[in-house]
Amino acid sequence: MVEQKLAEKTSLFDLDNNGKEEFVDFNNDSRENNLSHLHVRSSAYDLIDQENFYGKITNIFSINWNVDENKEIFVPYSRNDSLFLRILDKNGKVLKKEIFLYSGKTLVDENGFAAWRGIIDQIESVDIDADGEKEFIFFANESIAKSPRGVFVFNRNFDLLWKYEIGPRLSKMPIIYDFNGDGLFEIILPTSAPNNGNRANGTDDEHSYIIAINHLGQELWTKKISGSFSSVKTKLVDINDPVDLLPF
Repeated sequence: MVEQKLAEKTSLFDLDNNGKEEFVDFNNDSRENNLSHLHVRSSAYDLIDQENFYGKITNIFSINWNVDENKEIFVPYSRNDSLFLRILDKNGKVLKKEIFLYSGKTLVDENGFAAWRGIIDQIESVDIDADGEKEFIFFANESIAKSPRGVFVFNRNFDLLWKYEIGPRLSKMPIIYDFNGDGLFEIILPTSAPNNGNRANGTDDEHSYIIAINHLGQELWTKKISGSFSSVKTKLVDINDPVDLLPF
């Protein structure tokens, strides 16, 4: 009998824009420290392809990278002290094999150690600086191993344009919006305070904050909200619309 291992995460993406969602799932093999498997399945759950990774997959996303009618599969995965990205087409075929994103390190202190995971919570494709080309915005959110946490912005060739690191963890999906109508986007970062000793850019994870940065990764303002183990949620609303003001 062939053992079927349950997927660690399954996502539904309409990769070919036909109104039917495909299944994309992955699992990390605990017996082999650096081996992961990703599966692309049809809307009927038939296997289309499997892609193997020498590294631990941390998340999966669908992004329109080629600016056509199809979406690609973005797969961040960690190996040793580095985070990489692999891009697959709608059928699971490799378009970009291994793109280096950033590095981290395992936390070792008096309490023991915590493995570095390279956590990415969100990826957005937005023309943040109004130059006619969309950038890729990666939101890093390392857990117990502390860092990095914050924002990494890459161009279409995956050259790092800028990064803005923070001490606290991101608590909810950040808001990307042109608040002043100048055609340039700002980013609002809601955060939480797990209190495990991380610090960056004048913030720490002993406090929760709301942080605003501009399209160049420069701080606009930071508001300290509360103390250890607190968490902030933000919502973009039209205060004149009662539906927008429903709890979140």
